[in-house]
Amino acid sequence: MTAFVVSRLLAVTVVVVADAVRHQRVAFRALTLFDGEWYRLITLHGYGPPPVPGRQSPWPFFPLLPALAHAGTWFHVDARLTMVVVSNAAFLAGLAGLHRLCRRCYGITVADRVVWVTALFPASFVFSMAYPDALLLAGSVWALVLVGEDRPVVAGVATLVATMARPNGILVVVLVSAELVVAGRRAGTGPAVIARRVAAATGPALAAFLLWCLWVRSQTGDAIAFFTAKQAWHEVTIVDLVLHYPEHALPHAACVAVVAVALVAERRHLPASWSVFALLWLAPPLLLGAVGLGRYVNECVPAMVALALFLGRFDRALLRVALVVSAVGLGLFAWLVAGAGYVP
Repeated sequence: MTAFVVSRLLAVTVVVVADAVRHQRVAFRALTLFDGEWYRLITLHGYGPPPVPGRQSPWPFFPLLPALAHAGTWFHVDARLTMVVVSNAAFLAGLAGLHRLCRRCYGITVADRVVWVTALFPASFVFSMAYPDALLLAGSVWALVLVGEDRPVVAGVATLVATMARPNGILVVVLVSAELVVAGRRAGTGPAVIARRVAAATGPALAAFLLWCLWVRSQTGDAIAFFTAKQAWHEVTIVDLVLHYPEHALPHAACVAVVAVALVAERRHLPASWSVFALLWLAPPLLLGAVGLGRYVNECVPAMVALALFLGRFDRALLRVALVVSAVGLGLFAWLVAGAGYVP
């Protein structure tokens, strides 16, 4: 809880103050910049007409966060407020899940460390904004926790949350399936029982994803319009990053570089399925759309665990220094987003 409170005070204060300096206003809207406005529009007006090539539209955004915000409007709660509250609550739940997962897998010391590492990671300010990333983190980590505790039915709810928060949440289905298969084989469980557990833990998410694709197709004529419509965004590819190093992508590149070192260094201490998941999670945006990598890294459970394990190689004084540097990076990244218009 301390890590959550400290990091949220820092994140929210910097975002609100930076936005006030930039726009000469002090407003709650600072926490709903960029994607938050798209989610607010979806909450109030739905997804609208089919996407037009080359023109940005709401279609790349998945429905869970606006659905929760829309539910808030039934009680006359502002959509922006609902989304920010949901994000912060989901982040707190995600940190609790990370602690529980790492306490079981690595012990209490690593569990405490991973919570601080995740809470103070430079991109973590997004977990206090109207973005679905905190829902994705909470869903994925609790899916792992519940699968490890042999509760596949409840894990199915967590996997569903991750899947419907953002398009790449479908990868959590792959990770959960791999975890169940590996655990089942290690325990000598029969294939039929393993299949039933996989179905319980992933079936709701797969069904929801399929129904979403069918609905999108009925509205746009394209079942994956959430992917094709994203082409209207001008992404920074790895080629752009190497040749032109656009400054708005550099904080994201720095985040993924630090975590890449940790993932390589700690690969022997991570389950193989976690390392593969991290690669599948981070490689596509690195190659095709580097802006956003900071938060993608921050919500990737294996990446945060690897970073916590890596920092454990150093003495406590250096660990504290690393956390302070990370907190400064958090403040700087938040300032660049709210004060200079960088995309988180």
